Amino acid sequence: MSTPETGFTGKLITCREIVGMIPDFLDGKLSGRQQEHFLEHIRNCRNCYEELETNYMVNRTINYLDQDSRAGGSFDFKPMFEKDLEEQEEKIVKNRKIRELRLVILACTLLLFLFLVLDVTGIFSITAFFG
Repeated sequence: MSTPETGFTGKLITCREIVGMIPDFLDGKLSGRQQEHFLEHIRNCRNCYEELETNYMVNRTINYLDQDSRAGGSFDFKPMFEKDLEEQEEKIVKNRKIRELRLVILACTLLLFLFLVLDVTGIFSITAFFG
């Protein structure tokens, strides 16, 4: 395992913590922030990537065997693994954009509220500004 790394938020993340998070990641139980830290570390740490890949293959094999395997689907895990990681990363980017949009809407709402308060108190006249 590698030494601790600093994530994009400055939080120290160790390989031991990441390996401990693998089952929750595979079960979809990580929060958005945990998933961001997790995937960033996985993409930058070869040992943890390989550990996740191994766990992923075991998990998928068990799921495959539990299901009706007569469907004859592909059993090539490497492309499935990479596709799942990419989908999770895309989901994180989408969620980040949604959070940013919410912040912009909140800022605009607060600005509008401020103008309304200033108009009501007579400090600033919106009608004079637009009229």
